[in-house]
Amino acid sequence: MDLLYFCAGISGIRDFDTVILINLEQEQEQSMNNIQKFLDNIKSFFKEKRNIAVCVAALMLILAAGVTAFVVHNRNKGKNAELSAAADGIKETVTQTQETQTESQTQETEAPELTLISLETVSEEDSITVNIVDENRKTVKGQDFVVNLMTGSKKDNEKNIKTVQEAGDDIAQQEEKAKEIDAQTYSDKDMDGSVVIKDLSVGTYTVVLCQKEGFALPDAAEATVVKYEVEQDILDKVEEQNEENAKEDMVQRPQEDNSEGGVIVPIKPSEKPTEVPTEKPLEKPTEKPTDTSTEPGTENPGEIPSEPSTDAPTQAPAEPPTKPETTHDGWVEIAGDMYYYENGTACTGWKQIEGIQYYFDDDGILSSELVIDVSTFQGTIDWDKVKASGIEYAMIRVGYRGYGSGKLVKDEQFERNIKEASRVGIKIGAYVFTQAINTQEAVEEASFIVKAVEGYNISLPLAIDVEYANGGNGRGDKHTPSERTAIINAFAKTVADAGYTPMVYASKSWLTDYIDTPNITGICKIWVAQYNDTCTYKGHFDMWQFTSKGSVSGIRGNVDVSAMKKGFLRSLRNGEN
Repeated sequence: MDLLYFCAGISGIRDFDTVILINLEQEQEQSMNNIQKFLDNIKSFFKEKRNIAVCVAALMLILAAGVTAFVVHNRNKGKNAELSAAADGIKETVTQTQETQTESQTQETEAPELTLISLETVSEEDSITVNIVDENRKTVKGQDFVVNLMTGSKKDNEKNIKTVQEAGDDIAQQEEKAKEIDAQTYSDKDMDGSVVIKDLSVGTYTVVLCQKEGFALPDAAEATVVKYEVEQDILDKVEEQNEENAKEDMVQRPQEDNSEGGVIVPIKPSEKPTEVPTEKPLEKPTEKPTDTSTEPGTENPGEIPSEPSTDAPTQAPAEPPTKPETTHDGWVEIAGDMYYYENGTACTGWKQIEGIQYYFDDDGILSSELVIDVSTFQGTIDWDKVKASGIEYAMIRVGYRGYGSGKLVKDEQFERNIKEASRVGIKIGAYVFTQAINTQEAVEEASFIVKAVEGYNISLPLAIDVEYANGGNGRGDKHTPSERTAIINAFAKTVADAGYTPMVYASKSWLTDYIDTPNITGICKIWVAQYNDTCTYKGHFDMWQFTSKGSVSGIRGNVDVSAMKKGFLRSLRNGEN
């Protein structure tokens, strides 16, 4: 019977009492069969006419069997009742167990899942912004989060982090624990998912989020507050480009490349401009003068008239030339200004001519210049030929930060390019390819470019090149727009403090989706890259890199070409930002 109980428990059979009753009925049936066999044997015995003594014995046996059957029957009745009760108990136990399991499962189902969150920090020169974000890196709004700020790195604050996190979600207890470890407590009062901590000194800080009901406790975050000042010894940290570190110099150019084939630069029009049309000739020639005067002469022809005329002929004021009235299509030069006509109408705004982008002001005057940007990828450049082709401006790459190692590396052609371009009279600027992961590294990159151009006449901005590296797997490619913008601003402010004009280079898609462009500092100029017939970037920009397939005399292979407005150049000359 114990085996039956065990089997019932294992199998989870609810109607185990039915099984037990079936077993009892089988036992009773077996007993009755045995008695019937005995009676059959007695009948057979009488048929053989055995002795009476044996018959009496048989009768006694029958009586005993009847008594036995009666006893067995009563015993089985008792056992049946007991087993029925036991079955009911087992059934109740099984039911209770099942109910407990169901209740447990229900509780597990009903228990709310914890929302996964993490901390992202953005540091400025004297502040840190802590953003509480979800799995999609969106700020979590509507919650009164509390953070604690500790001086030093995460490694330095391992014990303090545990102390704060063990305080639970009781705010009073959190504040008490924070005081014990000399941490500062800040709350998200406006519940916008961000906590701004101001008036901080230069240094590294650790930020810890206090426990919040319904949210999984995130890891602590680290942030560094830096001064936007040039590191004077930065070049000591810079490596010369070699075979090993050059492997981390693989950049991914903008995707907005709809151009076909290369374009032949220079900037100067390929067609000879037509001259300004001459004045319309008179319809009739003047009459031929007669040999003799038509009026009677004076007595003394050589005598000067006593009363000279006081009326001097007036002269119409000279007007500056305007758009010439001509039906000629193409380039026209007037008073040193260049125009481009189509169907007798001067073009205005951006216009692509023979694969090159030009900008014409509202009066139709050419108001743009072309700029090439070069690096070691262009090899050894013949700058005399570049100058002769009509190129007047160049952005020269100083170097890059390795997308894996994070090391600063000088472009192996930088020194030669900046010396030769300066020698032939090309106006220059410079740029550095970034893979900075924080504002501290952004200041390093700004210091790198400032120290590298020292001693040269810099006419164009110093730019930070922001784009993907290693197929988007570079160390600096995973930033949020706010983090990337903070890096750009740190670079820009450091460059500006050193007396240069800062600029950011990025593709149209990056400026739109991966940089918080409206929050870029106003001192930073915009250099947009989009290889297209037209620039579809909606924001303001100062330079437009319209092709990577330019062809310039003196440069083997393709070269990037940009157009910039002359108004931008004038603002740089005047020291305007």
